[in-house]
Amino acid sequence: MTPTANIKTLLKHYSSKKNTFLIGFAEFCDYMHRYAQKYVEDQVDLLPYVQNTQDTVNKNLEELILDKSILVLNPDNPKKAIVVVQFFIDKYAITYKNISNDPTLPFPMSTDLPKYITGEIYIKKTPTEYVTAVTDEADTKNQQLFGVSFGDDIPIMLIPSTVPIALINSIMLTRVRLMLRREEHHDYFLKKLRVANPGKELSVKTFFDNFVSKPLSTDDILKNSGENFYYWGQLCHFIKQDYEKLKDMTHEDICVLQAIGIIEVVVAFYRSKSQANQKKTDAFKCLDQTLQNPPYYYSATDIAKFSDQKGIPLLGQYSQEDLNEWLHEKTTTLESGNLPGILIFKTRENVTYFIKKGKVIPLIIKMSADARDILNDLIKQEWITSLKNFQQLPEMKDQEKFENRLKKGVEDFQPVLHAILNSNFLSLINFEMQNSKTLDANRVNLFINGALIPYSQILMLSRQEIMDDIKIILPFWYTSPFISKIIALFLGRKKDRQKSKEKSKSSDSYSSEDDDIIEVPKQTKSPKEELKDAASKLEKSLVPSSSSLSSELKVCCNRWNDRIGKPERENLTEDVNSLIRDYLRRSMRTLKGAGFDSNRIEEMADSLVTSKELSPIKDKEALHRYVKLYILHLIKNIK
Repeated sequence: MTPTANIKTLLKHYSSKKNTFLIGFAEFCDYMHRYAQKYVEDQVDLLPYVQNTQDTVNKNLEELILDKSILVLNPDNPKKAIVVVQFFIDKYAITYKNISNDPTLPFPMSTDLPKYITGEIYIKKTPTEYVTAVTDEADTKNQQLFGVSFGDDIPIMLIPSTVPIALINSIMLTRVRLMLRREEHHDYFLKKLRVANPGKELSVKTFFDNFVSKPLSTDDILKNSGENFYYWGQLCHFIKQDYEKLKDMTHEDICVLQAIGIIEVVVAFYRSKSQANQKKTDAFKCLDQTLQNPPYYYSATDIAKFSDQKGIPLLGQYSQEDLNEWLHEKTTTLESGNLPGILIFKTRENVTYFIKKGKVIPLIIKMSADARDILNDLIKQEWITSLKNFQQLPEMKDQEKFENRLKKGVEDFQPVLHAILNSNFLSLINFEMQNSKTLDANRVNLFINGALIPYSQILMLSRQEIMDDIKIILPFWYTSPFISKIIALFLGRKKDRQKSKEKSKSSDSYSSEDDDIIEVPKQTKSPKEELKDAASKLEKSLVPSSSSLSSELKVCCNRWNDRIGKPERENLTEDVNSLIRDYLRRSMRTLKGAGFDSNRIEEMADSLVTSKELSPIKDKEALHRYVKLYILHLIKNIK
């Protein structure tokens, strides 16, 4: 043995060497003194045992007494002795191993101990406390002797913590099985089960025969009992009820009652565990189903807020650790050699989203349709503004630059769509879909020769069609390249002359230092006009110069309104708009143009977005921007 200063280890070694649980105090002190002298050079912590052996031993024994590792007999007597509990732990561990080979052997009981140490060396527990203690993650280094109490009339059963609960379960089940195999007990208890379960005789007989006749493992009998948990409870109750009526119980009768007492608790433990596992399984099924609902893509924060059909949060029915493991498995496990069932992508804002593989193409189709309307109006407005100024944008004539404009528009107004179109998994999904044996009339091919098709095809936007629509709207001199160039040249020269005149006039007006400066009195504006002016200033800071307020409202609305179906989308939008109008109507009394700035409109938007009415809407960022823009829209149109 490697030299050590651990007194518990040395007590165990000395007890084993002497093959006794009882060690004289003086005898052990003498042993510790000799041991310390021999190994003090290798183990410096042994020095106190050399210098003052008895005091050092007494001090260290006090800690062992508290955790019931030892028992000190006659502490104030010169014949003081130490009872080493580890001796019994090792002894009874061998006993249970022998019982597993010969089930007829009796269980270790408190009555087997010497009377002068009964109840002092074991930790008394009920069957429930014992099963809980050994099934939890206990400290395996802290070996203990448990005394399982089944009532005043039944002796305490001694079980070392070193004996696995699986072995105890197997021994208890075997003991009850041997009893039920006897003819008088077999027919008697089978009949009681049948009478208690009318109409289920076949199910009861199958359960009973499987336990009595087939030597199944503990896992098969208890962990996977399913609906048989109910029969287990009844069987334990009937056996316990009959045996407790006995007046003169034999040692075998006591062992059966002890076995039933532990089996009852183990069955209840596995039943509770099975119900919790089933609850967790159902919760994950609900989670998987929710992922297939609009808007189809969800962040980790969104998933953590999912609820079941009753409105009960799913996080709680499973833990955060369980959720992380489930997501990891679903996003990494290949399905028949194909992509995982759930895929991950990130937007340019570095937000991570999860999406079911089967919902990627439907989401692209839906978002492309939304983006088409937005970009069609936006590009058309840009081109009209440019043409009215007799200017030609590059994307009007160059298809490649038109594609780049569409890509930039998708990135700005539909970041999720942009992220999916540029993801690594989209080409693999397209490959799987095209090679699928299942015929799909709505099958879409997004790739040609391994490359993504142009954005104009995805969005179904034609550069020529947009220009044709503009030609219908504008007079021909704006859209005719030859005429527009001449007009632009003429207007350019006219502007230059105008600027020259204004500059000359400005210099003349300030040529004389003695001229009096005449200030024109400002006209006082009404509160509504001041509010409109403030809204116009805010609009410049909130709306990009390349866009318009109406376009930005459409973009934001498409982002937070994820309802499927035109009527549902329109109804939700109108509900939100009504809520904003009502709020603004109440705020108009205190809203002044001078105080209507970016901070004020932020406060108003925060108040609305965090309200109970808007809490179901998930994309708070898009909703927040929409609320601010819609408030500006309402104020600008005040009459």
